[in-house]
Amino acid sequence: MPAISLETDRTGWTGSFAAVVELVAKDLLSDGAPVNNMTVESEDEGVVNGSLTGVEDGHLIVDGQRIEIADNVVGFYVND
Repeated sequence: MPAISLETDRTGWTGSFAAVVELVAKDLLSDGAPVNNMTVESEDEGVVNGSLTGVEDGHLIVDGQRIEIADNVVGFYVND
């Protein structure tokens, strides 16, 4: 079971889910260290596993890959 699990059912996209994902990601990175053992599920990229290293311009940076958050990310997990 993930230590942190944020999911949406993909219906009725609102800005609130994207805002929560971005806020949580920024908080996790606030100590300056990458967040290892992450899983991000998105409509465009599918499932991406790796280390979260940044959040910029509405995108998560996971192992160097930019993943748009709004209207794209449907799952955000920090695994044990």
